[in-house]
Amino acid sequence: MAEIYKRNGIIWITYSIYGKRYRESLGIKDTRENRMIAKKIKLQKEADILNGVHPLIKKIKKKTLIEAFKDFEKTKENKSESTRRIYDYSYKKLLDFTGDIEIRKVTEDVIDEFEKYLKVSKGSLEIIFRHLRIIFEYFRKMRIIDFNPVPRKQSVEKKINVISREEMDLILKLLKKHNENQYKTIKLLIMTGLRVSELIRLEFEDIDFKRNIIYIKNNKGKRIDQFPLYRELRLFLEIEWKELNGKVCPYKTKEALSFFRHFLKRNNFRHYSIHEIRKTFLSRLANAGMSLFDLQKIARHKDIKTTQKYYLEAEYERIGNKINDVILGTIEGTMSENALKIAQK
Repeated sequence: MAEIYKRNGIIWITYSIYGKRYRESLGIKDTRENRMIAKKIKLQKEADILNGVHPLIKKIKKKTLIEAFKDFEKTKENKSESTRRIYDYSYKKLLDFTGDIEIRKVTEDVIDEFEKYLKVSKGSLEIIFRHLRIIFEYFRKMRIIDFNPVPRKQSVEKKINVISREEMDLILKLLKKHNENQYKTIKLLIMTGLRVSELIRLEFEDIDFKRNIIYIKNNKGKRIDQFPLYRELRLFLEIEWKELNGKVCPYKTKEALSFFRHFLKRNNFRHYSIHEIRKTFLSRLANAGMSLFDLQKIARHKDIKTTQKYYLEAEYERIGNKINDVILGTIEGTMSENALKIAQK
């Protein structure tokens, strides 16, 4: 909370109250003995701030929701636009309900009433509360409030809609006739499982054709990930693109890929989100026998539980064929151990 530092040979203390930083000179030289004195003063200031008895606390204007959120926004300036947008959306939902009240008046009872006020799905409710909790946790750490009034909501398990091979083949066939750029974009997503944000940033200079590696700008984790440029993917890029330079995808924003939703509706396909292409890609690899560890690397998930929970769906036709082989082997008098071997093929 408070820190001791030296300036021109004199000991200073810096500390934060309601998110605002203060500096104070102790007026003593930086010696070993004076450092001990400074540590005692530091501990006392921290205790005074914590207990709300520091003299400056009474002088500081109590922050409202709008004022406090402006401070929070500054901490997210380096985040993606979509991330900042969801924080802004969640905050404005609360602001619409409470008005610009003093932040300390947002109590647990107010949050309970706010939850009843919201007319959203369970999934949206969980998203709003998750981001509001992060916002209010920042307020708590900045000593603007004493405790976080926003409870954790149990996450809603996401249903995985895997696009069948037959349906995907038909989608690609129709897209190719309809629009070449749309066809290439969707097929590239099918072959890589890239996030849309990763795809629209991808440039040919990120593809190393010598080492057969694609370097992916992961804006979610602020890092560069790697993806294998396998043979079929390489051939697809070399055949379908006339020039291997500049941006790979002609679209600049996520919203531009809404053509996929409109295309499905226009051609009477079942609704699939663009992100479900990624889930389909990973589920196919899982059902083909790829290890969970390799899937995590391919998906570029920080936590392997994310790969397990949200992205993998069993192909029941494949499981049914294995069961059929076991039962057939048993009926024909095959020994149980041989039946199991058949099922593993």
